[in-house]
Amino acid sequence: MKENTFEEKRIFSGNLLKFNADRVILTNGIKTYREYVSHPGAVAALPFLNSSEIILVKQYRYSVGDFLLEIPAGTIEKGETPEDCITRELQEEINYKPGCLKNLSWVYLTPGYSNEKIHLFKATELEVCSKEAEEDENIEVVKMKIEEALSKIHSGEIKDGKTVIAILSHINRAV
Repeated sequence: MKENTFEEKRIFSGNLLKFNADRVILTNGIKTYREYVSHPGAVAALPFLNSSEIILVKQYRYSVGDFLLEIPAGTIEKGETPEDCITRELQEEINYKPGCLKNLSWVYLTPGYSNEKIHLFKATELEVCSKEAEEDENIEVVKMKIEEALSKIHSGEIKDGKTVIAILSHINRAV
């Protein structure tokens, strides 16, 4: 049964995230807090250069203090469709425009504390383009075979959730 919210409280509003501490009544009548991060939504794509070679990005992620191998991704801007957003992000991050986008799925990445919903795509028929990257991003483009990416998931070298989901989803559909 759904919890009933009786007080909504915004604790912090940043450029991207909003932090909330709402008061709720549980089904057993107990009143408690539900703290969560509000996110505008995101997109990510598994871009294919050909039937076996993909493009990943390697970038430093401050929150985990490490460089991660990931599929290109970004935050949906107000009024933007997921398809428009991922097209923009692919151009900015890897300098390719997708000729074809196929919807793989959408998932909640961390529903225990965030409402972030991410749309996952497969991008094919890539066309080289030239678009400047965001000035606050330092991204290295990494090309590899899909089998190598799967091996890197199993070895723990690829540990980004959206990337693991997209690659495994693609492989599962290909089998």
